Amino acid sequence: MAAVGAPAAFKGQLLLALALNIGLKLITFTLSTLLTRLLLPYQNGIYFTFGVYNDAVLFLAREATRNAASRLPLLSPRDRAEDGDGSTAAAAPTDGGVGHGDGTTSAPATGAPAPADGVNVANVRAVVNLALCSVPLAVGVVVVLEGLGAALGAWSIAPSMLRHARASQDALHKSEDTGTTALPLPSLLPYLPEMTVALCAILMAVVEPCVVLVQSLHLFGVVVVAESAALVARLCTIICIVYACRSSSSSGGGGGAEGMGAEEVVGGGLRTLWEARMALAFGQLAYAIVHVLYYLLVVSGLPVARWLGSSSAMERVRAAAATAGLFPFCLYSLAEAAGVWRRYAVLLHTFLRESVLRLALSEGESFALTSLGSETARGYFHLIQSLGSLVARLLFRVWENACYVKWSRDAALGHHRAAVRLLTLMLRLSFYVAFAFTLLGPPLTTTFLSTMYATRWATPQVSSALQLYFYGLPLLAWNGLLEAYVRAVAAPAVLQRLQQWMVAETVVYVAACYVTLAAFGRADTQGESVSALVLLNVFNMFWRCGVSVHLLVSTPATVAADGMRVTAPPSPSALLLSDLRTLFPVRLLLVLLGLFLCSRAPHSHPVVAIAAVGAAYGGVVLAWDGEVRRLLLAPLWSRLHPWWLRRRGGSTAASAAGDPREEHPKHA
Repeated sequence: MAAVGAPAAFKGQLLLALALNIGLKLITFTLSTLLTRLLLPYQNGIYFTFGVYNDAVLFLAREATRNAASRLPLLSPRDRAEDGDGSTAAAAPTDGGVGHGDGTTSAPATGAPAPADGVNVANVRAVVNLALCSVPLAVGVVVVLEGLGAALGAWSIAPSMLRHARASQDALHKSEDTGTTALPLPSLLPYLPEMTVALCAILMAVVEPCVVLVQSLHLFGVVVVAESAALVARLCTIICIVYACRSSSSSGGGGGAEGMGAEEVVGGGLRTLWEARMALAFGQLAYAIVHVLYYLLVVSGLPVARWLGSSSAMERVRAAAATAGLFPFCLYSLAEAAGVWRRYAVLLHTFLRESVLRLALSEGESFALTSLGSETARGYFHLIQSLGSLVARLLFRVWENACYVKWSRDAALGHHRAAVRLLTLMLRLSFYVAFAFTLLGPPLTTTFLSTMYATRWATPQVSSALQLYFYGLPLLAWNGLLEAYVRAVAAPAVLQRLQQWMVAETVVYVAACYVTLAAFGRADTQGESVSALVLLNVFNMFWRCGVSVHLLVSTPATVAADGMRVTAPPSPSALLLSDLRTLFPVRLLLVLLGLFLCSRAPHSHPVVAIAAVGAAYGGVVLAWDGEVRRLLLAPLWSRLHPWWLRRRGGSTAASAAGDPREEHPKHA
C-alpha cells in the first residue's frame, strides 16, 4: 500500500515545498523591496555583479556532482516507496543496486555489504565523496574566472571579481581627479569586497555533501527554508549596514563621494563606491555562513535538526553510515574519492560540459552586462530579473530539482511512462502559473513599479523591459522542466547531441548580447539596453525549448546502467509528439486567448478589470483541467473533510445527548 501511495506522497511533498516557499518568499520579497528602495541604481548594479559571480561559481562547481549523485539511491526500494520516491517495490531491485527495468540490476557504488536498515551505505559514501568534489571544482572555477579577467579584461565573457575591483579603482581615481571627496585606502583594501565574495562561494561548496543528502532524501522543505534563511540574512545584513551609514551621514553631515549630492542620502549614506561594495560583500558573507550552518545542523542529529526539517530517513542514513567524526564528512576518504572520480569520470565530464553551456545560455546577458554594461544598466536589469524571475525562483526551480530526482529514479527502474505522465502534468501546471503573470502582469507594470519602488525605478525603459519578461515566462517555465527531463532520462549520446546544439546556440547568443551592449556602450545610464537583452533572452528560451522537444521525440527510451545511460529499443513508453499536442484542449486555448484580449482592452478601472480577468482565469483552469484541479484541491479537501466530519459528528452527538426523547422515543 505504501508503494501505491508513493506518487501521491511525492506530489504532496512538492505542494508542501511550494506552500512553504510562497510564505517565505513573501518575507524575502518584502526585504528585497526595502533594500531596492534604499539603494541607487549603480549600487544595485554592484549587488547584481556579486550575485552573478557567486551563482556562476557555485553552478559550475555543484551542478555536475549533484546530477551524478542523484542517480545513486540511498534507501532500499521499499523505503524509497514509503518516503514518496514513486518507485514501486514490485518493479524495483532488492539488493540496493539500480534497477534496469528488465529484472537485472547494477551493482552498488562500491563492493560494500547489503544495505543496513534499508540504507545503502555504499551509495551514501559514494554520494558524499562525489559531493566533496565540488570544493576543488569551486577553487578551480575561481582561478579560471580570475585568470580570464586578468588576461582579457573587458574582452573576457566570464565574470571576474579582479576586473570589477580594478574598474572600481578606476572610478575612484576619476572621482579624485574631479575634486570629490575620496577616502584613502591601503593597497589591499580596494580588493577586499571582491575577495570576500570569491571566498564565500568556496565556503558554500564545502557543505555540498549535506545538500546532496537532503536532496536525495526528497527533503524539499529543507532546501526551501535554507535558501530563504540565507537570503534573509543577506538582506538584513545589508539593510542594517545601509541604515547605520545613513545615521552616520545624517549626524556627521558628510557629502557623497560619487557626486550624487543630496541623492546620496537615498543610497543609504554610503559615501564611496568602496563602502557600497563592502556593505554588499558583508551581505554575501552572511548568506554563506547561514547556508553552511543550516545544512550542518540538519544532518547533525541534534534535537534541533528535526525542527529545521530533518526526517527519520536522514536519521537512518546517519545511524547506518556515520563513523567517528563530523557527519557526513567522516565518510570522506581520499582513496575512495579518487575511485569515485574514476568510476564516474565520463558522466561528470558530460555533466560539467553541459553545465558550462547551460550557464552561458541562461546567464549570457548577465555576463555581457558585467563586462560591457554600466553599473546603472546592471542595476535596472537586476530589478527586472528579480521581479520577472520571482515566480521562477518561487516555483519552477523547486519543481525542476524535485522532478529531476524523480525522473532519474523512474528511468533507472524502467518506468518511462510514469515519467512522461509527470512531465505532461508539470508542463501544464507550470504553463498555468506562468501564463497568469503574462495575462495580468504587463497592464499593471507601471503602477506596480511606482507604488512598490521609488519613481527613479518606474522609468519607461524599466516598465517595457519588465513587460517583455512577463511575456517570456511560459517559455522560461517549460525550458527548465524540459531540460531537466532530458538530463534525467537521456543516454550519453543524446546528451552529447544536446551539447552540440547548445554550443552553437551559446556562440550566437553570447555574441548577440555583446554586440547589443557594445552598441549601447557604458554611457547607457537610462537602461535602454535592458529591453534588448530581455528580448534576446526570450528568443533564447524559445530555441532551447525547441531543441529539447526535438531530442525527446526523436530519441527512444533509455534505461540506467550503473550511473550511465544505455539506449533501449524503441518503446511505447517513450515521449511522443502526440503527448505534447494533447497537453491542452483547443477550447481551453480559445478561452485563454479571449481572456488575454480582454485584459489588453482599455478600461476605466484597470485594476478592477484585471482582477476580474484573473478570477475568471483561475475558474476556467480549475473547471477544465481535472488533473490539475485534483492536484491542487485534493490536499486541501483531505484536511478539511475530516475536520468537517468531526465537527458535524460532534454537533449530532451533542444534539442527541441534549434531547433524551430522540434516544428513547418510546418513553416520550
